[in-house]
Amino acid sequence: MSAVQSDFCPTVEQEMQQLKKLLPRGRAWDTYIGGVRHAFFWAVAVILQAADAAVCSLGRQWFCATTDTLLPVWLAEYGFPDPCDPYADLCAKVRAIGGQTCDYFVGVAAEIGFAISCIPICGAQAGCAQAGCSQAGPKYGPGYLVFAVSESGSTSIGQQATPPQAGCYQSGQPNRCGVDLTSLDCVMQRICPAHRQIVYVIVA
Repeated sequence: MSAVQSDFCPTVEQEMQQLKKLLPRGRAWDTYIGGVRHAFFWAVAVILQAADAAVCSLGRQWFCATTDTLLPVWLAEYGFPDPCDPYADLCAKVRAIGGQTCDYFVGVAAEIGFAISCIPICGAQAGCAQAGCSQAGPKYGPGYLVFAVSESGSTSIGQQATPPQAGCYQSGQPNRCGVDLTSLDCVMQRICPAHRQIVYVIVA
């Protein structure tokens, strides 16, 4: 079995030879080099070669790694540029499968330098609740996604600095008022279900 040949992408000279074969036979139709007739058909061959080159390049446009002419279309289709996009480049986003599992959210957060875990939301059910097991604290319903963010394990976590205030600053008190999760929340808002409210709990 013979190997499959690649697409034929002719040069201008090859286009010219094909055009000459379309002319009527005879000495009067010879396209002498340097003549007006030769110059005319050469100009046509240049246009045809450009069109054929565009057709030959279509194969490259089907793949994110080789596209050039259609790169703006690819970027618009996949929402680039976006400062909150969790994917580093176009092909990484094309390869992404996505998902709505805890492991997926944890993996995406890890890519941008945040160590998070999912806090399950458990509610009491009739006939299943036990006395003495309820804990005081914020109550999150089914419409919430609660993530525990490890402050020590996150390399990209930021700090919200605050200047000392008269009468409020104590010896040994850290000169900040919390952590900055703006970059994390920016990404999570892109990948989490839109109907869920995201809550972050800072842990050591």
